[in-house]
Amino acid sequence: MTYLGIAYCEKLKWLPERMQELLPSLKELELLDCPEIKSFPEGGMPFDLQQLRIGNCKKLVNRRKEWCLHRLPYLRKLVIEHDGSDEEIEHWELPCSIQRLEVSNLKTLSTQILKSLTSLEDLRIDNLPQNVGRRASLLSFSPHFNA
Repeated sequence: MTYLGIAYCEKLKWLPERMQELLPSLKELELLDCPEIKSFPEGGMPFDLQQLRIGNCKKLVNRRKEWCLHRLPYLRKLVIEHDGSDEEIEHWELPCSIQRLEVSNLKTLSTQILKSLTSLEDLRIDNLPQNVGRRASLLSFSPHFNA
């Protein structure tokens, strides 16, 4: 299986442990409207994951510092759609392999994070309060910046 989409599972709290072993060929994961998911499996995500989309998974996004996405060398696309209730996080490690980053309704997105994304080609930001007045500096990170 290369794609797994989980949506509208209001009572789902965890993803299965050992996802690397259970789904070694997984390339794309979508988690949508699962408000009770708290974290990714302790063993980590499948190593070959290339696309990750998280939408309206409040508890999971608020704990994004624990995701360890920097351990996914093939991750190319990351999409996060949130409700704006996240805590501010300064140090959030993302893999430099990310080519497309889309975020909406996060309170913060550090320019340090963007500087570390050396493969970034497309950056899309919606409703990020922090980006007001910073659009010019963010444009320097991506030729395809949209705010």
